[in-house]
Amino acid sequence: MIGINKLYKYSKKYILGVFNKFINTPIGVAFMFHRIGVEESYRLPVHANLSIEIEKLQKIVNEIKCTHNIIPLSELPKYIKLKSYSKRPFAIFTFDDGYKDNYSLGFPFFKKNKIPFTVFLTSRFIGEKQPFNWPFILERIVASNTQIILPCNKVYRCVSIEDKCKTFYELKKWLLTWNYADFENYFYECFYKNIQFKSDIFEDNMMSWDDVREMHNSGWCEFGSHTVSHCRLASLTESEMLFEISQSKDVIEQNIGEKINSISYPFGTTTDFNNLSIELAAKVGYKVGFQSIGGVIRKYDKLLSLPRQMLY
Repeated sequence: MIGINKLYKYSKKYILGVFNKFINTPIGVAFMFHRIGVEESYRLPVHANLSIEIEKLQKIVNEIKCTHNIIPLSELPKYIKLKSYSKRPFAIFTFDDGYKDNYSLGFPFFKKNKIPFTVFLTSRFIGEKQPFNWPFILERIVASNTQIILPCNKVYRCVSIEDKCKTFYELKKWLLTWNYADFENYFYECFYKNIQFKSDIFEDNMMSWDDVREMHNSGWCEFGSHTVSHCRLASLTESEMLFEISQSKDVIEQNIGEKINSISYPFGTTTDFNNLSIELAAKVGYKVGFQSIGGVIRKYDKLLSLPRQMLY
């Protein structure tokens, strides 16, 4: 039986490889970014990698222009559904969350280079001076303490950078299993001993709705949803998931005065969203959905679970 299972596994892998090589060939790529030119001292390596310097971004753009057709996200369904391929693959530039530097640095950069780009907004973060962006709050707590003490008296060591990174990963993995209901209050109850000045742990650098409207009206920036609260969709009930997916769409549309058709799933691995997430996204009117992994986009990829390529 073991031999048959192995044979099936390798046969499936071989057939998929042949299919991807000769039929389901690459046609483009969606690049994923988060922040631009941010060098705060408390950044751990795990989040420092989510920021890119403007000079490096310029180098990437210059290289991509030579090899790809850079297109707005709104044109992507045409490329895939109508098989509108050219000899040159397409490239799409996307950002997640909605940080202020996307507006202050990214927006002038993309306008100057005449390149369309898309920002996926976590709607509850926009316009908030103290958004509950818990992964970044957790990072600041871990970075500013030598140990983390939980109410259950479990202690995490945070002395060296290696300690801090290990603790951050372990705590983040644990937090992703929490129940969606009352997550924020429970977070503060759990970490209150490690928060000396509550106002200092927030990311006070999200875009305002005025920023969003200015970018939208320029014609260079499109917007999509990154849910309401940047939650792990796969851990939610159906009603909670529907709220996160639909409410963010409604809020963004009300603020820019135009329909949005795209979503990127928070955290973005195939364990962070599921088939129900895709079904509900389609139900409320999304046409395109993105993961945060997977590399290139191929001819027969499904529009609501497309891969992206992260660049550091």
